[in-house]
Amino acid sequence: MTLDRLVVARESWRLPPASCGFAFAPDEPSRFLGAQAWRREHGVPRFVFVKSPIEHKPFYADLESGPSVELFAHAVRALEREEPDAPLAVGEMLPGPDALWLTDAQGNRHTAEFRLVAVDRRGWHQGGTR
Repeated sequence: MTLDRLVVARESWRLPPASCGFAFAPDEPSRFLGAQAWRREHGVPRFVFVKSPIEHKPFYADLESGPSVELFAHAVRALEREEPDAPLAVGEMLPGPDALWLTDAQGNRHTAEFRLVAVDRRGWHQGGTR
């Protein structure tokens, strides 16, 4: 969701590892083709960020890149082994690579994000509890 050029919310999916069947295909070409079918089925865009509950940081994935699909599949298989009921969080990259506004001296584009937390304190009692 955007307001003018301000990203207010990104589309996201929370999926159990078992729903990412492509990750368990026997070879790279099958995983890649399976990932394309999976994207269409779930309406997932090409460029995403993936967060696994067993990893400290999210990672970027270009789902039209073989190595990136392999990284994604590895994360899915690791989660299936360690916490099969825990969902994988997938979020769209917005803006996409072609719309990044932060450039360096050579004109290379970079991502930048400013996050803000808003808290409605109306109705809170002293001590910070409701």
